[in-house]
Amino acid sequence: MVQSTMATQAAKRGRRNAMIGGMEPRILHVNEADAVRDLAAILQRVQAGTEVVIERDARPLAVIRTAASHSAERILFSLPGITRQS
Repeated sequence: MVQSTMATQAAKRGRRNAMIGGMEPRILHVNEADAVRDLAAILQRVQAGTEVVIERDARPLAVIRTAASHSAERILFSLPGITRQS
């Protein structure tokens, strides 16, 4: 379900699905309804290292990522002289 949603949303945005067979995307975009319906699958993907962006009306609403990656980022950017680059 999550995989088909990703392909549908990419098509809506006019992007081609450029996934190479067997490779998991690093960032997965899902709509709010699909996130509610299939939370267990989303959490499995997050545990495997995928960052999930939950969207409402094709706009980012929330980001789910592993707690470990968030903690590492917080530590890195709290060091003197280290800044975020967008």
